[in-house]
Amino acid sequence: MSDSKHEVSQTENGAPIKRSKKRACINHCKRFWWLHLIIFCCITVLVVCLVIFVGVPNIGQSKVNAAKLEIQGVNVLESKPDSYLMQINSTIETDGTVHADIDPFEGKMYLDDVENAPAFATLQFPATNADKHQTVNISQPVKVDDLAAFKQFNIAFFQQQNLTVKISGKTKIQPAGLSRKYDVDFTKYQTINGLNLLKGTKVTNAKVNLTALTGENFKGIAEITNPSHFTLDLGNVTFANFAAERNVGNLTINNLLLVPGLNRVNISASLNQTGVLSALNLKPACETGVVPFKLLGLDVQNNGQQIPYFLAALSSANQTVDINIAEILGLTVPACH
Repeated sequence: MSDSKHEVSQTENGAPIKRSKKRACINHCKRFWWLHLIIFCCITVLVVCLVIFVGVPNIGQSKVNAAKLEIQGVNVLESKPDSYLMQINSTIETDGTVHADIDPFEGKMYLDDVENAPAFATLQFPATNADKHQTVNISQPVKVDDLAAFKQFNIAFFQQQNLTVKISGKTKIQPAGLSRKYDVDFTKYQTINGLNLLKGTKVTNAKVNLTALTGENFKGIAEITNPSHFTLDLGNVTFANFAAERNVGNLTINNLLLVPGLNRVNISASLNQTGVLSALNLKPACETGVVPFKLLGLDVQNNGQQIPYFLAALSSANQTVDINIAEILGLTVPACH
């Protein structure tokens, strides 16, 4: 009986203790309500700050990273030794879920396929937004600040079938409804078609002046396929011609504006006819009548000025053009010796 009374006593004594704690808590809250309010406000401010200063910039950067840049066309015009006019037609695609304005910024272009390649061009990108589809067109004179870097790009562009260009810059983004702008990095990689040594070039309507001992004695039309999206204002281009590893003269294309797709341009040449006929007597030309000429850039002039970056490209590697010399001369293919 004594144990049972003890248990009841403990139970009865427990309720007043709990009520005492609740009363103390209520009294504490009444007395220090201002302190709890301050703590609540501090937590709220902290959460808001994290959203504004961490969450929003991260969202903005992620949207910029996810945006897709597509280049439809590039024009390199008015070429001069130290400058040119660059025009770029491009589009940017986003998911359209975030409405924001992006400040204009300076973007640098690099060869991504070359380790530690310096910037070969600097472009001023206009202000844009984060709409789902937007057109971004650039037209501006560009000064060649690093000639070696621009030569490096042009050589890669001339020789390769495709190459990757990195476009990088820093800008600011302002989400709709906020007065603050946030720093973001703009970095995009664009794989473009190169000229691939202008393979497949053909010569048609060729005519040879057999009586001309000096000067132009060969004329025709060159069909040049440009597989890239680039239009290039090259000017007057002169190539050294090699047949059977022998320099047989020079070939010139005047006012060459190379556009995407098929280009038909007039060509003229001063050829060593003896050297060409000697090449025709060698295999495989003596079996087919076709002489493979190797063309190597010798000079590029635009408005009387040499264009060093285009010359660097065209003189960096041979491009081969097959010409049916026997057909042009009306000759029967000679027997091989």
